[in-house]
Amino acid sequence: MKKSQKTRIRSLTSPWMLQEGQSLSRNQAIAQVQDQLALSDVHPQALRLIELFNIEPEELSEAGLSYESLKALERHALFI
Repeated sequence: MKKSQKTRIRSLTSPWMLQEGQSLSRNQAIAQVQDQLALSDVHPQALRLIELFNIEPEELSEAGLSYESLKALERHALFI
């Protein structure tokens, strides 16, 4: 998926901050993940967005996510 593309959210995979039919760009999703992981190392909504957008650890690192947060995600087998 290109960074400029947006993903249309379906109700089954919809994170709590979105309603059905709304769209979220990849950059917005990365920002949401970063905000949520600041609250908790394994925030469930952040994990859903990472899986939904197939976000790579390099992208999160470039966005400013701490090394410790990336390692916490790795421990939960999100990044292999």
